[in-house]
Amino acid sequence: MINIGFIGCGNMAQALIHSFISSKAVKPGQIVASDKNNRQDFAKETGIATATNQEVVDKSDIIFICVKPQNIDEILGEIKDSGKVFVSIAAGVPTSKFKGMKIVRLMPTMACQVNEMVSAVYFPDNIPDDEKKQIRKLLDSVGKSFEFKEEQFDAFTALAGSGPGFFAYFIDAYAKVAEKYGFDSQVAFELINNTCLGTAKLMKEKSMDADELIKKVMSPGGTTEAGINVLKSSEIKKIIEETIKAAVKRGGELGK
Repeated sequence: MINIGFIGCGNMAQALIHSFISSKAVKPGQIVASDKNNRQDFAKETGIATATNQEVVDKSDIIFICVKPQNIDEILGEIKDSGKVFVSIAAGVPTSKFKGMKIVRLMPTMACQVNEMVSAVYFPDNIPDDEKKQIRKLLDSVGKSFEFKEEQFDAFTALAGSGPGFFAYFIDAYAKVAEKYGFDSQVAFELINNTCLGTAKLMKEKSMDADELIKKVMSPGGTTEAGINVLKSSEIKKIIEETIKAAVKRGGELGK
């Protein structure tokens, strides 16, 4: 049985804690967290313990560092290196920042709350295989983890970390159009949301790429073709590329 610690207990940390508990990867009694905003209500709700930053380190086998990038220096000044493994989710902050520590870099996503988290993980050479397996098992209990090189993290953060926000923006825009055609706002949201969910599931479970699915949906001279022609004549691909590019750039800036 391993004990899990969280230094910082904001939105992402809370999502991970809820997910690890609901997936039965760990029990509430195996989790301890610290936060400058004193999360007693959250601790009472979940059954986890609270402590100071150093107590979290002392009581845990794996410690997640879940503070904002600009607060990393402050945290490092408060804890003593214990030889234990730390997992940082601070966007843009490279492992070289944590000199002499056993530090794993992680980019989680909010979809952990529904056991569909896509996460990126980077293990430096000083992380033993048994600890790698423990961390991957924990992450895979709430989704699917991918091991990447550290230089790929800014791109992953933009694509998958920020991705839910981008897709949510698209779903909202799509739903707003549905409302213009007389659909109730809640019905419009459910209609579009489930269309996105069904499309993603169909492509995943049937191993279909985008072109294949489009061909199956689109009939010559039909409604799908009419809409696709508008998309093809627009700059939507350029807009998507610029969106990701801006997020990648910002990720690099946060780590400086």
